[in-house]
Amino acid sequence: MSEGTVRWFNYKKGYGFLYSDEFKSDIFLHHSEFLKKEYIHEGSSVTFEAIEGQHGLKAKDVSLR
Repeated sequence: MSEGTVRWFNYKKGYGFLYSDEFKSDIFLHHSEFLKKEYIHEGSSVTFEAIEGQHGLKAKDVSLR
């Protein structure tokens, strides 16, 4: 599992981005990848699996740390 910090998340649209020092980049974050229904906001620390998406890295199996 990798760790990162949520940079921004729009609940109305259901997506956002997180930053990971491990990958040195922003990673796409979609609400359908949350393991639990948790309130994730800017600055939240999360764990996730990074996978290659259609437009770059995407977070999978996301949960709060």
